[in-house]
Amino acid sequence: MGSATDTEERIAELAQDVASWRGWDLLRLKIRRAPVPWDMSEIASGFLSGRESVLDAGCGNGQLLRSLSRGLRRGIGIDISKERVQYAR
Repeated sequence: MGSATDTEERIAELAQDVASWRGWDLLRLKIRRAPVPWDMSEIASGFLSGRESVLDAGCGNGQLLRSLSRGLRRGIGIDISKERVQYAR
């Protein structure tokens, strides 16, 4: 079994063979489906007292955190796409 360093070196070798990833731009994506029968902002706000810190993993453009911002002490959004995080800021 290799060490953690061996694994990191192997990942670095594999990464050299992969093109630079630039993230997904889902703004142009058109999905035709019925809307979900719930409002996530409404559901989440029912659990907030104004003293919570919330982590939104996969925040995209930050729309959910923005809608909850008045009911949060602190909101942190993370996303795999740097572009979406920049947009959210």
